[in-house]
Amino acid sequence: MKAFFLMTILFTTFNTFAATLEFTDLSLSQGFEFNESGRENFGHLTSLQVDSITFPADLTGVNPLSKKRSSIVGAISSYSWTTGLKAPMNLSFNLSAANVSLLRSTLKRGSVHPKVVLNFQIYAYNETTKSYYMKFKTFTFTQGGILNKIGKDMPSMKAVSLPIEGSLKKLDGNSPLKIADNPSSAVTRFKNYTVQIELSPIGTEEQNLILAENPDINKKLSWGVREN
Repeated sequence: MKAFFLMTILFTTFNTFAATLEFTDLSLSQGFEFNESGRENFGHLTSLQVDSITFPADLTGVNPLSKKRSSIVGAISSYSWTTGLKAPMNLSFNLSAANVSLLRSTLKRGSVHPKVVLNFQIYAYNETTKSYYMKFKTFTFTQGGILNKIGKDMPSMKAVSLPIEGSLKKLDGNSPLKIADNPSSAVTRFKNYTVQIELSPIGTEEQNLILAENPDINKKLSWGVREN
């Protein structure tokens, strides 16, 4: 199933416009078992920390730009955000059975509203060029500043990703997230489980993400609480 990308325009109570950024049905198969002939959009969770616990990148995925396989924490199946500065982000991603077990134990002994720090990348397929490009990601910078063309592979420049930080909101009145009871049927080579979270911004400074409007043009989106 091809991933669906939606950008809708909403009128806010402050007479300004906010766009809803939504990626649905991102391919777990492409995320974990990349196929050169595949065309589905997909995403990678490249780092994850909950409270003081850093989760190991115990799975692998292929970067379609470099064609290199690297370690990842999980694959993203959906993402949505109204792009408001203080609006929450909703993510669904799949983790290994070992990391799901670690997540459960972390939540049992953690805080009421656990702090989450994460990095992610979402890739989209361009039907015109018949190739993938980076569609959406956490903020990246190099020695020369922000990458001007995030859809292009630039091996001579070492990019550094800055994670976003937020706190988990309780989704059902009791738990700050939802974990599927049964393993995913999309990828059966190893056991992996879907995790759903709603992430609210914390702190007093804006955080940044990068959205590619097309393979050659991107814009910076801000998230978080501005200083007064």
